[in-house]
Amino acid sequence: MSTWTFKGSLAALVLAALTGCGDGSLPFGAPADPANRAELAGGAVTVAAPPGYCIDQQALRHGPRGDFVLLARCDTLGLRGVFPGRQLAVMTVTTAPRADEGPPPSLEELQRSVRPARVIEAGQSGDLPLVRLDADGGAVEGAAPQHWRSAFALNGQLVALALYAPESASAAPAAGADLLADLASRTRRASARPVKEAVPPADTGDPVQPVAEPGPEDTEQKRFSPLKLIGGLFD
Repeated sequence: MSTWTFKGSLAALVLAALTGCGDGSLPFGAPADPANRAELAGGAVTVAAPPGYCIDQQALRHGPRGDFVLLARCDTLGLRGVFPGRQLAVMTVTTAPRADEGPPPSLEELQRSVRPARVIEAGQSGDLPLVRLDADGGAVEGAAPQHWRSAFALNGQLVALALYAPESASAAPAAGADLLADLASRTRRASARPVKEAVPPADTGDPVQPVAEPGPEDTEQKRFSPLKLIGGLFD
């Protein structure tokens, strides 16, 4: 998936946002259209921006293999105002359909999926895996080579997150992890679906049939690792 390579105008936007050059317009004269929410994956995922950050509607991408959106501090997208305590950073959200229902991405799977980048820090915020990477040559022009990534499952989608800060950033590394975890938490809440009450089956009077224990082959088929899909999101 090419959305992680930041080519063309998208790379220019990332560079502008990281340098704090918000002047009310985006690269190549496109009008700024900041918002705090965006619908991805046909409405299955509602991205909700943390306070002080906005979604760039001009960078919103929909495709058959997945969707992509970019977030930045609101003033860099042309929104007037002061945002004290909000670090200069760019966050990205990419979605892709899950091939099968299974366990959410684990920290170990996330670490394997980002190779060959070197993992310099890894941890979890609740059930959310987080890794800080050191990418040779820098992941994005104008951004520090050290950046954060994460992934989680939501409403039949795999959601991949990344956070980039400028090379001159002085914020503690933990601030990036906290911001990415906040984005994930808000997105999960905004995407929550109402729980339907289970309807008990009608009593037909038929005897209850015993359920066979799963054999080795059945157990193996039910094991699902999202590792391959995560790797595709981070290409």
